[in-house]
Amino acid sequence: MSMFDKQGIPKSLLQYDTNQLDFDDALAPLLSFSLVRVEIGKQSFNMHPLVQVSMRTVLSAVFPSGDYKTWADCDVLLPYAREAISHRASRMSTERKEEVLGLEHLDTLISVSQLGSVLEGQAKYEEAEAMHRRALEGYEKLGREHPDTLTSVSQLGSVLSMQGKDEEAEAMYRRALEGYEKVLRLEHSDTLTSVSQLRSALERQGKSEEAEAMDRRAQEGRKKSLGLEHPDTLTGVS
Repeated sequence: MSMFDKQGIPKSLLQYDTNQLDFDDALAPLLSFSLVRVEIGKQSFNMHPLVQVSMRTVLSAVFPSGDYKTWADCDVLLPYAREAISHRASRMSTERKEEVLGLEHLDTLISVSQLGSVLEGQAKYEEAEAMHRRALEGYEKLGREHPDTLTSVSQLGSVLSMQGKDEEAEAMYRRALEGYEKVLRLEHSDTLTSVSQLRSALERQGKSEEAEAMDRRAQEGRKKSLGLEHPDTLTGVS
């Protein structure tokens, strides 16, 4: 999944010939930590972009030396290594797109956002913040409540949170949540993710009552979207 597009990953592509019980058991811990999210209809999945960046980084780090004794291992990993390397070229891609397409072109903004996520995955938080702010400034021209703008707001909130800037992160998460509530359903996965992010930011600031309110709200949303017996719902109950 780390090499797929982060959204709309078909269940059939992941499960293949695995029986349903084993598939559910493998997926449950990923869902419980919000590393993977189920899309409406339960036939496709989303994967958090930071998880993808982390997995690509690990792949690059463990790739064999290339000595003749490791050729078999290299042969297995080479297609994935090529994909990981392509993401390392994202900084050059961003600069080229800015030059050719301009700073406000959608392809440029996507590239800037991706670079921000790569930098965040490398713990270069100040540089990542600068990229996400730059992307958000461009996305806002699409509209403050455009889905791409709201995604950018959430990404900025995430990198602010990583730096301990919890008040600023809270403001971003509130903004994202308000936007998602207007353009999506209250129980939509993106809305629920914003609720959880806001809860975490509130909790880190000692705002326990507000954090508990967000927790209850997320739980109610999961019940409506996933059902009472879903692993995510049961994790929230426990």
